[in-house]
Amino acid sequence: MNICTIKRDHITYKGRPVIIDTAELAPGQFETVAMYSGGHDLSTITTKDQAAALAAHANLLARYTGQPVPGQYTMEDWSRDRDFSALPGQEISEEVFDEWLDCLPPLSIPRSAGCCGFLCSEPVRHDSAGALYHAFGSSNGRFYYLGLMHAEGEEQ
Repeated sequence: MNICTIKRDHITYKGRPVIIDTAELAPGQFETVAMYSGGHDLSTITTKDQAAALAAHANLLARYTGQPVPGQYTMEDWSRDRDFSALPGQEISEEVFDEWLDCLPPLSIPRSAGCCGFLCSEPVRHDSAGALYHAFGSSNGRFYYLGLMHAEGEEQ
């Protein structure tokens, strides 16, 4: 297999060197990976054309450098990524918002979030302060992925 890198960036994320690499694995098969320089993958997005691969590269670069995330995250993005990969602060489609709202009984979003929304009641992972949940919010008819949050009233 002849892998051809089409774009590569070296950045620092949480004080560690990270490589964001976009490559054509085979005709019509592209992969964009954010990984620590030691090889541990942070995120992987597969696409079918170079334009989508470069958009995925820009998306991961924004995510790991703390820049605004371009574009609205849709069900098509979710299906393409094979795993939910909207970035904190990214606008999402109403369909994505509703899918998360309907998948499990929601938890109340902490008042400190400063917006209307909910937490998906299935924890994504835990940290030293407790369970972290996907958080979603809405404002003025627009919907957003807020990132991971602790549930209100949880011991921290």
